[in-house]
Amino acid sequence: NEEKSMVASLAANSTHPLSRALQRHLQEFGNREQILGFQEVEGKGVSGVILNKEVALGSASFVGVEEVESTIGTSVVHIKAGEYKGYFSVRSSYRTGLGDLLKLLSNRYKLMVLSGDNPSEEANLREIFSKDAAFAFDQKPEQKLEFIHEKQKEGEHVLMLGDGLNDAGALKQANVGFAVTEDVTAFTPACDAILYGQNLNELANYLKFARISKTVILASFTISFIYNFVGLSLAVSAQITPLFAAILMPLSSISVVAFATFAVRITAKRLNLI
Repeated sequence: NEEKSMVASLAANSTHPLSRALQRHLQEFGNREQILGFQEVEGKGVSGVILNKEVALGSASFVGVEEVESTIGTSVVHIKAGEYKGYFSVRSSYRTGLGDLLKLLSNRYKLMVLSGDNPSEEANLREIFSKDAAFAFDQKPEQKLEFIHEKQKEGEHVLMLGDGLNDAGALKQANVGFAVTEDVTAFTPACDAILYGQNLNELANYLKFARISKTVILASFTISFIYNFVGLSLAVSAQITPLFAAILMPLSSISVVAFATFAVRITAKRLNLI
């Protein structure tokens, strides 16, 4: 139990999904042990000294053992607490509504999966992804980054969703990077937006909202241009007094801001975002 408590304590200090899953699994053993020299290595694992024992969770190479092939899960987390203790096999599960979300996204976007896990889950993923979706497994952090870079060189605009430190490079390289987390107060990799895991199913609506908001901005500029063009024409031709022109100018700004505000709020309400 002491060793399980040490493992839970170490896992609780990492935001990686596998660490979170391990911490939840071992929560009955507590996670309050003091950790010295905590370290998280991208794509490898986490380590620290607890009760004078070197504790490490992560890949086989990180812990210093030979790799094993799990028959019941997609990911293997090796455990070291002073000495090698074994491993946990983690089985993937999918969020409710994920299939519907992917169907919506595939109507407009090309979907790709870059995973550090083994390909044992590929058959299940293909059932919920579109037929033209691309898959790449056993991907190291630098391979994810390079994959995105190659797509960008082909002229693609890439949105990356990642949920751990392993995705930090890819999130930064992507045109838009979303960090998906279950705890918005926890450390997340540098990215453009943080998406609460429970709201992942709203991703299609968020993207639609962004597209409509861009249209609203362009419409606001158009209204402002027309407003000022008409006002300037009337002023130059002396059809309005200086006092009226002075009143007209701030009304221009107010009307454009009001239009943009109401248009954005109406759009958000229609998409059930507020």
